[in-house]
Amino acid sequence: MLANAANPPPGLIDALAQQYGGAPLGRRELDGDLIEDRDDALWRHIMIEAATIRFTGEVSRTVVAVEPTTADGLDRASNAR
Repeated sequence: MLANAANPPPGLIDALAQQYGGAPLGRRELDGDLIEDRDDALWRHIMIEAATIRFTGEVSRTVVAVEPTTADGLDRASNAR
């Protein structure tokens, strides 16, 4: 679409870039990138896009959780070795 920028209605490319810019759909439609899923991929682009949450508000708290490995001999019931 960007190679054809003189033909769409005014403001269309800017509106699409604002909504889809940076996402695989935007890269495909606006930039003309060919994005293909691999046959052995666990996740498809469409699955990731469907699960993506676009948040535009202010973040007041960030929580990061890490699940410890169970291969270290840790007894999960008592949290003791």
